Amino acid sequence: MMSFDLTKEQEMLRKTVREFAEKEIKPKAIELDDKEEFSVDLVLKMGKLGLFGMFVDEKYGGTNMGYLSYVIAVEEIARVDGSAAATVAAGNSLGIGPIYYFGSEEQKRTFAPEVVRRGGPCGFRTDGIRRGFGCRGNEDKREA
Repeated sequence: MMSFDLTKEQEMLRKTVREFAEKEIKPKAIELDDKEEFSVDLVLKMGKLGLFGMFVDEKYGGTNMGYLSYVIAVEEIARVDGSAAATVAAGNSLGIGPIYYFGSEEQKRTFAPEVVRRGGPCGFRTDGIRRGFGCRGNEDKREA
């Protein structure tokens, strides 16, 4: 019979992320939304907790906990703030994911540990013209 129970490690992760979200994110979420602000401090704290690069191999700075753990973390953050949950999801899927899955070995060694540790700087853009991926420093080659 197949078990769908979480492992002890996953239960511990759920508890840790839930406590973090309640203590660190929830008290600031409404004010950040009202002021239309983004908290770099919260992103750095989430990075320190290991929420970026959860599916990334440890040799590149990740925790190698797997996708289920990543989903558990996003779910627990989303309980208190959808914006913070989207930040973790985007930082993993659109930030570190392309580097980890499609980057050269040199790119993984150079960029992955910093993106995992800090949650960036990386970004994803679709602009209707180039429809592409862009990281800080890319030039926009659109014609005026």
